[in-house]
Amino acid sequence: MKEKNGTIDNNTLITKEMKKSYDVVVVGSGPAGASAAKTLIGSGLDVVIIEKCSLPRDKMCGGIILPSARKFLSENYDDIPKQLFTEPKEIKGSRYMSTCDPQAQVIDCPGLDLGDTLPNREFGLSIDRVGFDFWLCKESRALMADNCLLIDYKKDGRDISVRVKHDGNYMRIKTKYLIGADGPISRVRRSLFPEFDKTLNWVALYEEHYEGKIDLDPEWMYWIIDPISFGSLIHKGGNIHLNVSNSKEETAINALKRFVSFLKNNHGLKIEKKIMSRGIVMNDMPYRENYLLGKENVLLVGESAGFVRALDGITGALVSGKAAGEAILQSIKSGRPPMEHYSEHELVHSEWAICKKVQPNLANYGFSFGK
Repeated sequence: MKEKNGTIDNNTLITKEMKKSYDVVVVGSGPAGASAAKTLIGSGLDVVIIEKCSLPRDKMCGGIILPSARKFLSENYDDIPKQLFTEPKEIKGSRYMSTCDPQAQVIDCPGLDLGDTLPNREFGLSIDRVGFDFWLCKESRALMADNCLLIDYKKDGRDISVRVKHDGNYMRIKTKYLIGADGPISRVRRSLFPEFDKTLNWVALYEEHYEGKIDLDPEWMYWIIDPISFGSLIHKGGNIHLNVSNSKEETAINALKRFVSFLKNNHGLKIEKKIMSRGIVMNDMPYRENYLLGKENVLLVGESAGFVRALDGITGALVSGKAAGEAILQSIKSGRPPMEHYSEHELVHSEWAICKKVQPNLANYGFSFGK
């Protein structure tokens, strides 16, 4: 399969040489970007997903497909390939424990989706996030350009001139529409609203993966509640993944040390080997209902826009990506800016309503970041 000015890997649709113009440039290869691209492909538009890392790229995430995301996927995608599931495949629900509880009781939460109205005992699916995101992108059938970093963009008449660094080479691409699906530290958002990020509060998340044992049922997801922090624990592929947040009073690494001690003393955690450690940051956009959808023909989706459901970013990413793609298609027909259609979209308003439930639910369970 040949592309003008470049070649395409027919198996993955990764292009090694980019054209000078595309109808739509999607920045970010996560679920939000993939969902937007999938919605647009088939309309005749020329769509490319650009990703700053090599594909398939890693993403710090528990990798649990919650019931609401399962529903979206069943309605919009083929079945998830079997090789993408990790053991245990099914997650029955959530349980939580408090570092302040002298008995360290493990208590059931009503359901996995704190902000949704699906049946409480719907189960989640445990997936390999690296392979899952790449599968979503391939399902979109859009071209992908990896090792392609967005530098900046500017208006060029009715179009947008996007400057990227692709495989070490700087170039400009012209596009009619730009979709920012590039996560909580979004370059697209910062270029569009330079002062906005200064208003946000940020929290660091840090996780470690262990070979070892713990006296907790592996088919459940566990939340660790703490007066100044929070954490989560899941079993994945025979290993234990422990994730914690920082706070004004304590670094995430020190919080993790406390949580490890708590789990050793109360739930029999035995670490045989640490096999990975990594960290990310997230902001408080959803907890303050401080969403940004974009402007004119630049749209923000997923975490870039603030769509996170109770510490679950996958569902909001999929939903908002589809809404943005449909907004562009509607704009082409109506002549109105895509931002107008996006801000009016039923999926956007339903997602806002669901996210709005998150803050009180998190606070009710004792999450310090949700207060």
